[in-house]
Amino acid sequence: MIYNDRIFGKVMIREPVIIKLLKSKPMQRLKKITMCGFSVFLSRGHPLMKFNPWFTRFEHSIGVFLLLKRYEASLKEQIAGLLHDISHTAFSHIIDHVFGREMWHDYHEGLFRKVLLSSEIPNILENYGYDINTVTDIKNFGLLEREIPDICADRIDYFFVQC
Repeated sequence: MIYNDRIFGKVMIREPVIIKLLKSKPMQRLKKITMCGFSVFLSRGHPLMKFNPWFTRFEHSIGVFLLLKRYEASLKEQIAGLLHDISHTAFSHIIDHVFGREMWHDYHEGLFRKVLLSSEIPNILENYGYDINTVTDIKNFGLLEREIPDICADRIDYFFVQC
C-alpha cells in the first residue's frame, strides 16, 4: 500500500497487520478528528472550506508509526504507535477542560481500552499473532512515549503537525 503523507511524502506500507488496522473503523474515524481542537471552526480550516489545512488524528497516528518505523522500533511498538490515539474524542484536548482533565490532557486515555475492545482491532491483532494487552500497554514502548521533558515519537510528530 502506498500512503502519501504530508510530512514524509509517499511511503510504502508493506506490513499486512498495519494495512488491516489502517482500514479498521476506529482508525478511519480518526480522519474526522483534527489535531487543532475547536480552532478548526474559527479559521480557514472550517469544514465548509474546500481545502482543510489541519492535520487529523489519523495523519498523526500514521506519522508516529512512520517515525517508529524509521527508528527501527519493533513491529509491536509500531502497532502501538499507530493505535495510541484511537480513542481520541472530537475537539482534540479541548474536551479535557470539559471533564476537568486540563492538567493531564488524558480524558481520551480513560476510554482507550473500551474503544479498542469494542472494535474489530482485537480480532485483527489476534489474527496476526499479537496480544492486545502487550501491544496497547504504552509503558512497554520507550520510543513511542516518554515522560516530559524526554522526547519521543508521539511528541516529535505532534511538533510536525501543530496547528
